[in-house]
Amino acid sequence: MFISIIKTILDVLTLLILIRILLSWVSPGRTSKFTRLINKITDPIFIPLHRIIPRVGMFDFTPVIALIIIQVIYYFLPN
Repeated sequence: MFISIIKTILDVLTLLILIRILLSWVSPGRTSKFTRLINKITDPIFIPLHRIIPRVGMFDFTPVIALIIIQVIYYFLPN
């Protein structure tokens, strides 16, 4: 039961990160209530990673690293 809740949370975080990536491509710099909500949920993941992983020009690889970390955690959870 507890593991399934953790997996669901990781699935939702993955989806929100993907939505954030898409929003940054479709409407960069624009904010709406929806965008602010997604940023508020995903920022606790991104902010520590931003301290470790610098931007490379215009590219921010933090979302990709966050997705990889989430998938690694998901992989090591028991079935």
